[in-house]
Formats: sequence, structure tokens, C-alpha cells
Amino acid sequence: MVLSSDEPSPPQEPSTARGKLSGYLPKNNSSHQNLMHRLLCALLLLQSLASTTSSSVWQPTFPLDQVPHAQQQPPPASSPPPAPSVNSKYSETTALYLAHVTSISYCQEQHIIHWNCQPCAFVPSLEGVKVVEDAKDNFQGLVGYSQLYDALVVAFRGSMDVTNWLDNLTFLKRRAYAQYPGVKVHQGFYWAYRSVATQVLDTLHKLRKEHPHASLMVTGHSLGGAVAAICAFELEYIEKIPVDALYTFGNPRVGNTNFSGRLRNASMEVYRVTHFQDAVPHLPPTWTGFEHTSEEIFYDEFSSSYRTCSQTDGEDPTCSNICSPFSCTSIVDHLTYLNITMSHLIC
Repeated sequence: MVLSSDEPSPPQEPSTARGKLSGYLPKNNSSHQNLMHRLLCALLLLQSLASTTSSSVWQPTFPLDQVPHAQQQPPPASSPPPAPSVNSKYSETTALYLAHVTSISYCQEQHIIHWNCQPCAFVPSLEGVKVVEDAKDNFQGLVGYSQLYDALVVAFRGSMDVTNWLDNLTFLKRRAYAQYPGVKVHQGFYWAYRSVATQVLDTLHKLRKEHPHASLMVTGHSLGGAVAAICAFELEYIEKIPVDALYTFGNPRVGNTNFSGRLRNASMEVYRVTHFQDAVPHLPPTWTGFEHTSEEIFYDEFSSSYRTCSQTDGEDPTCSNICSPFSCTSIVDHLTYLNITMSHLIC
């Protein structure tokens, strides 16, 4: 594991020229060794528990009561609601829809293709849906067309096994893009997206021919949320494919200040949804050079209300960062978003 001492260059507007991706080994560093050891142990514990526990003004309209929660719990009267911001364009309707689609991405391919999984019952089927996967590392997502939203949807699931979590356990950044030398992203998340990028692009190009005016939404949970952020970045900046919205749920930090700044300055709506004491959004630690992008949407314990956080600071201290990684260690909060279960166990 290495700590980055590079000073990130300031975010810039997307280049008009297309570029190609340019393609290290972590070095030992004794600094912060005890803390790193505790963080790694905590993450390994999370993995073992998870494996055994069950714009511009673009605003799609869809009645909230028609997107039911998979698991709904009434909040106690004593639960204090966070104060929402009047300036945010965040749509809980869209978030609910994309959370359901992300939940579906955890299921087996045949159930996704035929739309007959348990979570599939909560939203209309996607047309032309294709599962994109890397069987070697057991990573997968889906791409399809939502007639409901007139949108192409790309969704990625979170970790399913130790291999995925080992990606999360390394804090190494890499320079990934020759035309954006200041941008660094997490090496494991980068390669996770590389493993399915061609499949994603091929499916998007095919669906775009059938639906030339459709919007494009990218989403994901946990590791899948990190991959979704890289996917949206590459579509917008490298492939020059406009992304309308990026909604992620419980994702770890993905890249450095330059990366998060470019996402924030892109034309897409970016919403990073966090849930109460979920541990994953606190990793990798900020002192390793990683930084969240804004805008964070912070939900309370029972997902009954939310706070829209800073639109310019991805590390708003009044939202999920209000607690430390050692006090925010909830598995339940990580596996449930908007009262929707994010796990293969419900498929």
C-alpha cells in the first residue's frame, strides 16, 4: 500500500479530443501501519459478515408510490429528520428506481434477462437488457433501456466474494488517462471497470441506435458504485458520450481531488447516496489521497428522511463524515439503501 503525495492539478473542462487509455505494484510504507492494520481487519470482517448475512433540469417524472420499497420499516417518532437543502435537484423518485435496478444487478443472468427475479417485481423490465460480466473476478452489471424513463441504464452490483473485497483493500491509485495526467483512480476499481468496459460500450452503442434520443443514467452499489463513477467519467470524458445522471449507493472513495473535481464539473447530475453508519464510504481513508465527489445525499437510520450535503465539497463534515470509520461500521446500513436490500441473497 502506498500513500500518494502528488499534488492534484485543478479540475478542467472536458477535452474535445478523444483519447486512448494508457496503461504497478504497491510499495510497503510503515507510516500509519497500526491504523491501516485496523482498517484492513475491519474490512475483512465486513466481507465475512456480508457473505453470510442476509437536468441541467433533467427530472424524469414517475409517481413515488409506484416504486415500492422492497423492505419498508416505519421510523420511530424519535428519529430526528435531517434538514434537506432547497437548492438540490436530487430526485428521490429517480434514486428509488435506480436502487431497485441496482438491486436486480446482483441476481443471476438468466433471471435478469427474463426479468423474473424477486427484486424484478418492483420495477418494469428493461428492454434489450444485457448482463455484462467478468466471470474470473465474479463482477457483473447490466445495461438496458428503460421505457419508463426513456433512458439507457447502466448498473453495477457490489462485492460478492473475497476477490472483490481484495480490490477494496488496496489503497493504490494509478494514473489512468494520458490526456488527463492529473487524474488518479483506485487501481482495483479501475481494472474492475476495464474488465467489462467493452461489453458496456457495445451494448450502449446498440441500444443508442434503437433509442437515439434516450437519456443515459449510470448507477451502482458499493464496489459497483465506485465502478459506476469510473464508467460515467470515461463515457463523458473519454468516449464523449453524454451522461445525464450518476447515482451511487454506499460507494467507497474512488480517486483523487482531480478526479472528483472533474466529475463534479461535468454536465451530468452526480448524487452519492450514503446511509447512516455505513462503513464503506469512509474507505479508503482521506489521508491516502482519495476524495469523494459531491453531491452527497445522507439518509438517516430508517431512510425516512435525508440531508442534501455540500454541492462543492465531497467531504462535508456534517453528513456521513460526522463519524469516524471506527464508529460507522454498520453492515445493515451498507446492505440496505432506501429500504432496498442490496444483496444476491434476495434474488
